[in-house]
Amino acid sequence: MEEILKLILTEMKEIRIDIGDIKNVQGALSTKQEDFSKRMDTFASKQEEFSNRLGNLASNQDTLASNQEEFSNRLGTFTSKQEEFSNRLGTLASNQDTFSFNQEDFNKRMNTFASNQEEFKKQQFILIAGQKRIENKLDRLNTNVITSMGDYTDKIIHHFDDTAQVLNKRIFKVETELEGKSRQ
Repeated sequence: MEEILKLILTEMKEIRIDIGDIKNVQGALSTKQEDFSKRMDTFASKQEEFSNRLGNLASNQDTLASNQEEFSNRLGTFTSKQEEFSNRLGTLASNQDTFSFNQEDFNKRMNTFASNQEEFKKQQFILIAGQKRIENKLDRLNTNVITSMGDYTDKIIHHFDDTAQVLNKRIFKVETELEGKSRQ
């Protein structure tokens, strides 16, 4: 029995050593479990941070989608404004063509006006020269008329004087004859 007891004692010593080893392993496991818990807490906080970032990312994605829609609307407005601008530009080009045509027509008319003005100046010069000739002729005519009227007036007066004298002589002669007959 002694041997059994020795055996039991040896076994117990080994069990004690094993228990010590188990305690050491258990202590190491506890430390590792604490480290694991800390890591799990860190992982949980990182997961929460990641979840928050993911939420922010989703919010930013919604904002981006909203901004993209606004940009798309603005792009549509820009496109319509560009078409309107293009139409206005076409109208402006058409108006410029009309303006150029009208400018050319105006230039032609101005050239015609300038040549007509030159012709008018020539005709005016001719008219002024003709008017001076007519004025000179009128002055000569007036002078001639006045001279002729003076000459003819003198002739008429002489004629009337001569005729009056002849008549006076006849009247005197008739009166004399009448007086002579009345004395008889």
